Amino acid sequence: MERQTPPWTPTPRQLEWVRSDHALGLETAVRHLHEHGHRRIGLVLANGSPTSTHLAQGWLRACAELGLPGDFVVRASVALDIPGHRQIIEEILLRCRRSRTTALIVHSDQDAMSVAQYAAEQGIAIPDDLALVSYDDEVAQLAEPAMTAVRPPKARVGRVAVEMMVSRLLEGKRRPAQRVLVLPELIIRNSSLRTGTGR
Repeated sequence: MERQTPPWTPTPRQLEWVRSDHALGLETAVRHLHEHGHRRIGLVLANGSPTSTHLAQGWLRACAELGLPGDFVVRASVALDIPGHRQIIEEILLRCRRSRTTALIVHSDQDAMSVAQYAAEQGIAIPDDLALVSYDDEVAQLAEPAMTAVRPPKARVGRVAVEMMVSRLLEGKRRPAQRVLVLPELIIRNSSLRTGTGR
């Protein structure tokens, strides 16, 4: 669950899995920002997260399909409890100014909220100066402004995994192996919509 095996596994039967389609979730965020006029977007990925690989895949695919530059990728955790997070955020925002980047997608909520807080301290208005989209949606609604976020379907992934196990127990070897991707949802809030714009 929420992990993916290689396409082929050296086991008597191919291993099954179910996980969120994080790549598509990230692509949804890029397309949302593009739809609202952003042509230079950055991506901040949390260090050490297995989700980051899938997010990077979705990022590259979306940028290629939309004709956006895909070189603004920062792999660093910037949550409030990370030593040196303020300096890292300062460098990210400086890079935004230099490259005229107008939107950031940040994994995860805590990191996105940290970026929003530092930006506010520097007089950078969210979303008018810099739009933000978080990836996780665990506490994104508590941010100021409330954070647009991609919500992986964690409860649904768990339910589908249990259903798959029960089905395997009932049907045994007759049941073909399954590998399931469940689609995340984009929850649109105030951090990605400039003043006076709608969905």
